[in-house]
Amino acid sequence: MKRLVRWLLGLGTVGLAGTLAFLTAEAAWGRGLAIAVASTTVLVLPALLAKAFLGVFKKLDSSAGFLESTAGMSVVCAIGTLLVLGFALRGPLSSALAQSPQRHPGLPALVGRVARAAGAWLAPAPRPRAPARRPRAVATAPAKSVTPVGRPAKAPAPPPAVVALADAGASARDAAAQTPPAEEAAPSQGEVVKVCDGEVSSFRIVDLGGPVASEIVVLCDHDFFPTDVRVIWLTEDGRATERTRFVVYPPEGLILVLGHPRVVDIDEDGAADLLLCAMFMNERLGPRGGDTWWARGQPGGQFLAPLRLVGSTCVGIDAGDIDGDAHRELVVAHMGNPWLEEHPEGELRWFERTGRQFRLRGRTPILAWPDRLGLEDVNGDGRLDAIVHHDDGGGTVVCPGNARGLGPIDRSLTATLAGPPRALIARLDGDEQDDRIEQLTGGSIRLFLTASPGPAGATPARALDFREHVIGTPPRTGPDAGPADAGAGGSE
Repeated sequence: MKRLVRWLLGLGTVGLAGTLAFLTAEAAWGRGLAIAVASTTVLVLPALLAKAFLGVFKKLDSSAGFLESTAGMSVVCAIGTLLVLGFALRGPLSSALAQSPQRHPGLPALVGRVARAAGAWLAPAPRPRAPARRPRAVATAPAKSVTPVGRPAKAPAPPPAVVALADAGASARDAAAQTPPAEEAAPSQGEVVKVCDGEVSSFRIVDLGGPVASEIVVLCDHDFFPTDVRVIWLTEDGRATERTRFVVYPPEGLILVLGHPRVVDIDEDGAADLLLCAMFMNERLGPRGGDTWWARGQPGGQFLAPLRLVGSTCVGIDAGDIDGDAHRELVVAHMGNPWLEEHPEGELRWFERTGRQFRLRGRTPILAWPDRLGLEDVNGDGRLDAIVHHDDGGGTVVCPGNARGLGPIDRSLTATLAGPPRALIARLDGDEQDDRIEQLTGGSIRLFLTASPGPAGATPARALDFREHVIGTPPRTGPDAGPADAGAGGSE
């Protein structure tokens, strides 16, 4: 009887340790590695130790047999695993237990409640949090009047208000943020430039090393869905040129929806790169996978053909230092399938770069219907945190960065994630004056110059005069087609 009790206690200890090790590793690295970690903990390592102690060190009674010795070693390893999880890895263990009902919807309700309660009990007490850093702000000088060629001077354009600069830490991606609402400028002011065949979905100001301080990255809509990205350069005499166009081809029969592009030096070579985020849908707007793409920046501001990074139903993409190692990680907001009643949540996935390879480091669930992603140091600990905005009333949540990547949603942290701006301050010509860009309907933007390098009282003509490159992603025949380049890989 005592022998049976000992075996039952041993099996329970080993099973508990293996389960907790699996859940903790799954939350950090995914299911495949979690199975390997749990198997190593309760089977492989005890067998190796038993063999070593029996055959090499002669420390065990050889009459007990290899299997019985392995069982004893399994109990010892299980106890050690529980001690490590309970003390050194208490935070990850509590998060894994709290998330287990969502990751494993087939669990009985009682088991799910017990797991959540255990996660809450193990959760470490929150540390005192420093006040959130406020974005830096700069005040721009009032704009001078703009006089189109051949027209008398009109009333001056409304002065740009205080402009908040995007403070995204290592991202350094968007050189300006949204201006507060202002009264519309007079129709005769500014120069209208058509940049999209359909409508302008959003635009951003970046510095790609062109002849002036600002280049414009435009996301264009077609039939209500974002479909391509265009890079507009401006010259010192005020001419607008479409330098590059990125076109993503969806699998046959599916609808393409591009997320907002990001410009960030993700490979840390000194040249700004472009990150693209695509989701595919069927005619009934059901998600059918997606892709992420990396267009490597080159000296002079041009880009190479985009490489497919990782397959994901992507609705948001960004890159920044989320774990404090002074290197940028790739962060992807994954839609999942919000129509699944038992598991409608989305997910954040983060990847670490080695050369041109990106490998999955972890994932954490978010709410259903995510639609925008941003990185910012919300809690002031020096690591970037993920801010995710959700449609369908889900609001905005924060997943804080930590030494392992990103933690689960922290309801004690609050942040806002503004939508695409309708007007921005930028340097559009060769002088040191701030100029202004406004988004219009009909696929156009309006450019305002505060000073002109041309004749006094006149602004030089602007025209979308030529297009240097049209870069398309290779067509795909299905959602599971391979990467565009063998050097860029990833995991689902």
